[in-house]
Amino acid sequence: METQAASNRVEGAPEFSLDTIDVISPDHYQKNGYPHAEWTYLRKHHPVFHVDRPRVDLFWAITKAADLKEISCQPRL
Repeated sequence: METQAASNRVEGAPEFSLDTIDVISPDHYQKNGYPHAEWTYLRKHHPVFHVDRPRVDLFWAITKAADLKEISCQPRL
């Protein structure tokens, strides 16, 4: 039986942990450049991602352009 982690794999892409995935840290950007692979993973597997990291205000990362457009057209929601 396939595990949940195995079913979340993107062929040819690195494995990411939702507990440690980093798309906001300036240190990550300086060391590794723009996190294209991380954003691709989130768009595919977790298009609405709750970012809860130390020293950062909690926020929801909306990773798909169509979702951002829909949300921005409904400011009361």
